[in-house]
Amino acid sequence: MKLPLYLWLLVLVLGLNSQKAWAQAFPINSDVALQPAEDQFIYRTQIRYRDFDVDTTDAQVSLWSQSNVFVYGWTSRFSTLLSVPLLYRDFENASSNDEGFGVGDINFLLRYQLWKKLGYLESKSWTVLGGVQIPSYDAPFSSRSWDPILGTVYSWRKNRYGFDADIIYQLNTENDRNLKLGDVLRYDTALQYRLLPAKYTAQTKWSLTGLLELNGRYQWKNESDGHKMGGTDNHQIFLSPGLVLAGKRAKYEAGIQFPIYKDVGSKVAEDNIRLVFGVTIT
Repeated sequence: MKLPLYLWLLVLVLGLNSQKAWAQAFPINSDVALQPAEDQFIYRTQIRYRDFDVDTTDAQVSLWSQSNVFVYGWTSRFSTLLSVPLLYRDFENASSNDEGFGVGDINFLLRYQLWKKLGYLESKSWTVLGGVQIPSYDAPFSSRSWDPILGTVYSWRKNRYGFDADIIYQLNTENDRNLKLGDVLRYDTALQYRLLPAKYTAQTKWSLTGLLELNGRYQWKNESDGHKMGGTDNHQIFLSPGLVLAGKRAKYEAGIQFPIYKDVGSKVAEDNIRLVFGVTIT
């Protein structure tokens, strides 16, 4: 996992030296309807740690990932997003210990802001998105299928408060090995409150925002040669508190996710806890 960690540290150093324009606080685990300005480029990286169990093999699995997200604003309403994940997995049970590093499937999305309303210290926006998950074909980190994605996001900001909600559907297709992973429905809500400062002034250099998110993910059963596979569907909901430190052109985030609802098939990994640290540069 050395390469992703070094990349993350490089981004941290670059961010500390970028001091030109305010970076807003965005949700850590949810989407946002706000769009970059025309010709604006945003890079976001997140280091995530997942710890989970697999009942059928009595195994303990740790997964580290580094997402690399590139966003470009073509107009004030239209942007494109490319997300490339790097993954490291450690699998351990009573008889074996296996680890590996690879590239996960890549998301390419088009995002269009349908509606935006501005008021005194207030903004509301609604964005739709669509795209495809592109297989990396890097076993065992790839689904090996081309999967369409469609979703919508709503965001509201007023003074020190913020709210975001999204619903995103991924239609998984059959891969070259006659396996179709179950479709995925993701739904999220996020509340935020700016802890510091109470008001922006000419002397303000940093802001600290507290977040509380609810993140749900439902996946239907996998299919093999057109037949549904028992024990492969799952539904999990996470409560996700976090903090965002926003400076000028750079934003730093840290959060934790606790599972509060789990209805997991016997062949599906069951999350114990998730941790996330991230940096965004505008």
